[in-house]
Amino acid sequence: MKILTRKEQDEILKRVAACQIICNNYIGINTRDEIEAGTKMTENLADIAVTIGGESGADKVMNTVHKYNE
Repeated sequence: MKILTRKEQDEILKRVAACQIICNNYIGINTRDEIEAGTKMTENLADIAVTIGGESGADKVMNTVHKYNE
C-alpha cells in the first residue's frame, strides 16, 4: 500500500472537485436516469474525498465546488 504525501492528497482532492463541478454542470437533470447518475456520482466522489483526506478533505472539495459556483 502506498502512503500519499499531503501534496498528492491535495492534487487528488482538486481532481475530485473538478469531477464534481463537471457533474454539476454537464449531467442533465431532465430524466430520472440523469438525476440518479448525478446522485451516484456525487456519492462516489464524496466517498473518495473522505478516503483520501478525511472530513477535512471532503470539506476542501465542497468549498472548492462552492467557490467555483459563485
